[in-house]
Amino acid sequence: MRKLSGRRFVSILLVSLLVSGLVTGASTLGYLDSIQQKALDFFIWWKGEGRMAEIVIVAIDEETFAKMGNRQPLPREALAELLNFLKACGPRALGLDIEIKAATTEKADRALLNALSSGIVVPFDVAGIRDSDRVSVSRLLHHDALPQKGFANTILDSDGVVRSAPLRLEDEDGRQIESFGMQLYRVVHPEVKNHPARIRIDYAGPAGTFPTFSAAPLLQLAAQKIIPPSDNPFRGKIVLVGGTFRASRDFVLTPKGVMSGVEAQANILNTLLTDSHIRTPHWSLNFALQVLLSVLFGLLFFLFRYRTALILSFGLIIVAVIPASYYLYLSWHYWVDFLIPILAVKLTGTMIERAERRRVRSEFSSYVSKEIMQCVYDNASLLNGQRTEVTVLFADIRGFTTLSESLPPEQLSAFLNEYYAYMTNAVVQHRGVVNKFIGDAVMAVYGVPVRCDDHAEAAVATAQTVLDGLGSLGAQLQKRGLPELAIGIGIHSGPVFAGNIGTAERKEYAVVGDTVNIASRLEGMNKQFGTTCLITERTLQALHDCPPAQDMGEIAIRGRRQSLRVYALFQKQEESPCGHES
Repeated sequence: MRKLSGRRFVSILLVSLLVSGLVTGASTLGYLDSIQQKALDFFIWWKGEGRMAEIVIVAIDEETFAKMGNRQPLPREALAELLNFLKACGPRALGLDIEIKAATTEKADRALLNALSSGIVVPFDVAGIRDSDRVSVSRLLHHDALPQKGFANTILDSDGVVRSAPLRLEDEDGRQIESFGMQLYRVVHPEVKNHPARIRIDYAGPAGTFPTFSAAPLLQLAAQKIIPPSDNPFRGKIVLVGGTFRASRDFVLTPKGVMSGVEAQANILNTLLTDSHIRTPHWSLNFALQVLLSVLFGLLFFLFRYRTALILSFGLIIVAVIPASYYLYLSWHYWVDFLIPILAVKLTGTMIERAERRRVRSEFSSYVSKEIMQCVYDNASLLNGQRTEVTVLFADIRGFTTLSESLPPEQLSAFLNEYYAYMTNAVVQHRGVVNKFIGDAVMAVYGVPVRCDDHAEAAVATAQTVLDGLGSLGAQLQKRGLPELAIGIGIHSGPVFAGNIGTAERKEYAVVGDTVNIASRLEGMNKQFGTTCLITERTLQALHDCPPAQDMGEIAIRGRRQSLRVYALFQKQEESPCGHES
């Protein structure tokens, strides 16, 4: 787990604000409607049957037409008799979900108009519901004579599903017109004044949820002038009459599946009667919630590796966010979208991961090979502290003090830049990391941050490359008026602690431990022995292909109690049988 600094927390907060602004803005502008609608559909489907008002459906179905000798549409006289019979049953409200436009015979039309004139709510269509603030009305037969009427239109979303219903619109003359469901609601609650212009329907259940009776036996009772008993199933209920026969084509797709148009109207009315229309919080509340969740997710992505943080974040959404959202929907009819947090998780994680990788690339790209850089880029945790076995190489310029006194600052700077570039190329070529430039000294390490088993051989190969190319480099420097270059190298293998070290404001990748101190001391001892490259016995033993090495004996290292056996490499002397010389 990584430590969190104040600066990193501020960065996470800024990323969270950006992500929250993006997802909230996208949601408010409707770009996420499709996935949000599917998420709400899941809740509506999952909850089972909801609260139901006392609504009863009388279905004009296939059985009805079979009893009528398959005469379609239903004769106006028969429909009038059915409505009169239902009124005699004592319903609380009665609605006819059949649009009456075309005239038939004067007698039949008059009979139906008389039946409808006594408070039955009837529907009509409007056009332009999506394209304009005002709509055109498709007028009914005897439109103005009907006391209670409302438009029956619903709104089809882009996927063809009916999820919402308008309750109030303006016609072409600027007059307020109300929906079929709203007109029925006013019959039950005439005192109501304020209501939203549109609601999201909270479907009580799939097709067949509301008690449904075929119109066929009721038509027979009406034809026989039977007086309904006082305990009939329609007394005190809200009765909707509508077609459910297949040829009517009055079917809609809902989150609960396909149902007839009259059942959809029953659900709209039920939503009004139970005050269960689905509400959405103000965008500012959504934004605040997204900021909170994004900060939390951001902390997880910073403290843990990307995959771990992703699992923890989605786990949190599954065990906390989704249940909380479902509870608010079920208990308070509030829809707090749980898909936006999922999107926020992905965006936050991606942005923080990319920022972390850019930081890693910035820290390492100038002094490691592309292969090592890619490994670190793919796994930033390699920069975390670790104790491991490495080989450390120190190199510095011989006679640098005298050189710095004899050269003007500009030439000295150019000389050092040439030297640093030369050393860096050699180190990177052999999979090493240039860890520090200390004045005229260069510290390189092999085996971190990416582990390799042949780190000792890589360090020695670097030394050989450096020394082999000194002649060519010196010639180039002399052509530019710079002095010839001579260096000393010290190499030691052993355990170190490697990782990011520093304060919250400033950190660097460092390698610390006694191994570093020994390599530095060895480099300085080249002057004492007149050698160019010194390595310890431990490094020599790690080499599979031993270069010429001269045993310099046991040497006391300043600051250490124990002495070390040291070897000189690349001396122009006769080689010993096993790479050792005495």
